Amino acid sequence: MYRGKPIGDRDHVDRVIKCIEDWDRIQPLDVNKGAYARQLRCLRKVLQGRDADTPVIQTIFNPIGMARYLADEVYVVHLRRDPTRVERALVALTETCASFARAVIAEGADGIFLSTASASYDVMSEDEYRRFGRSGDLAVLEAASGGWLNILHLHGQHPMFRAVADYPVQVMNWHDRTAWPTLTEAMTIFPGAVAGGVEQFTLLHYGTPDEMRAQVKDALRQTRGLRHIVAAGCTYPVTVPEGNLLAVREAVEMSVS
Repeated sequence: MYRGKPIGDRDHVDRVIKCIEDWDRIQPLDVNKGAYARQLRCLRKVLQGRDADTPVIQTIFNPIGMARYLADEVYVVHLRRDPTRVERALVALTETCASFARAVIAEGADGIFLSTASASYDVMSEDEYRRFGRSGDLAVLEAASGGWLNILHLHGQHPMFRAVADYPVQVMNWHDRTAWPTLTEAMTIFPGAVAGGVEQFTLLHYGTPDEMRAQVKDALRQTRGLRHIVAAGCTYPVTVPEGNLLAVREAVEMSVS
């Protein structure tokens, strides 16, 4: 239920997973029905109304992220207490997620924005993520491989950047202004493009247009304008002033003029 949060997300008034045995109920879903079908219809309308040179990508939360939403933060406890049971559910979630990714590309989207909050040292170890997260991520990215603009978003302040730097995506996005690595460091680790440079929760929200121009200038200095998409480090609040967004765009346009 949406209750007006500035970040745009909804409050969960109930969870599908209330006890560890509930994971046995998770089955693959038909993405041509229900909420997935509504999202595909929305995507179709966006694609019909876009400019020809404007890429459109669909946000998708990865399978282990879906598990988190189903159970809240207790999903990590369940993974450690009964990994086999939760892994069976993750297989079903991966099938649904991959089916949706294929459908998105078939509709004409240019790629997906695959978000993970679990590839973080605040959440689990690298060994745990390799076991529970990586295979699902790769299956979804394979399903979206027909897209030319697939982006991986690493959510959180301690991302496993090196552990996922070999993922088959064109772009990596993370909270570069508040979390390691910097844009400069990331370009030595990841061979594709980096998306970042703008801190979204404080500066973009409460800063001035001049501060936004200065941050964009610094970001472009870090990357020399190569393999770099100027972007926020994550979703920004819906209450961000339009003037700050325009200042970011103007600063980029001035740098290439």
